[in-house]
Amino acid sequence: PFQDVKLSSSDISTLQHGKPVLKQQQQGSSAAGGTALCIQDVAAPPAAVWNQILNLPAYKGKVPKVKECINYKVDGTRIGTKMVLNVLPGYNVCIHPFCGKRLLLTHTHIHFTQYESYYDHTFHPTHNSLTWTLDYAKTSDMDDVSGHWHVEALDDSSSKSRVWYACDIRLKGNVPRPILNYLSKAALQTATAWVKRHAEMHPNESKVAKDYGYDMSSKRSGSTTTKQSAEATVPRRGGLWRLDTNQQ
Repeated sequence: PFQDVKLSSSDISTLQHGKPVLKQQQQGSSAAGGTALCIQDVAAPPAAVWNQILNLPAYKGKVPKVKECINYKVDGTRIGTKMVLNVLPGYNVCIHPFCGKRLLLTHTHIHFTQYESYYDHTFHPTHNSLTWTLDYAKTSDMDDVSGHWHVEALDDSSSKSRVWYACDIRLKGNVPRPILNYLSKAALQTATAWVKRHAEMHPNESKVAKDYGYDMSSKRSGSTTTKQSAEATVPRRGGLWRLDTNQQ
């Protein structure tokens, strides 16, 4: 799915030293959105990585800034999740009494800006990917979100993985740049860092991944040298990330 992303020799060296590689592109001159990608190598099998990513209710307590994470719908590999994020100290959210819009207030020093959103996840076990958008049947504080996790085995023994995480965010209204920065570039490092840390702490855990159809015995765990084809795409309202891997 990320065949058009080129990793330089410097990028490979960074990954081999356990650090993430970041790619980011802001959409035009707007401060209300941006596309971002992070690559991270993990010293754990793909199944252990998926076990962490797919265990969404366990995000609270593991993932920084996550105040609440609840699956409200599970249908096979389709997962509906409510997630509440505390984003940045020094800002607070209030409801405008006339238009009903959320407004950001500064200098509160106590509260956090809180974003409540509903996500529609789809796990594609044969393509080593999890994609998501907002659940458009519900009202979310984000204007639009599209994301993609992809996990590849780094070697034939599948003892190590390369994780790709892309997220495209559009926020409503006039958004302070510190909040946008957290939700894009900084959030990427946070996302891959917690997955790396917990997968390496629990390299033999795979129950949740198996429950969602991940098959450790098949060759579909993938590798960094062999890309598999896929037909699924990320449903979305804008030009966000697409799971489009019809190439071999």
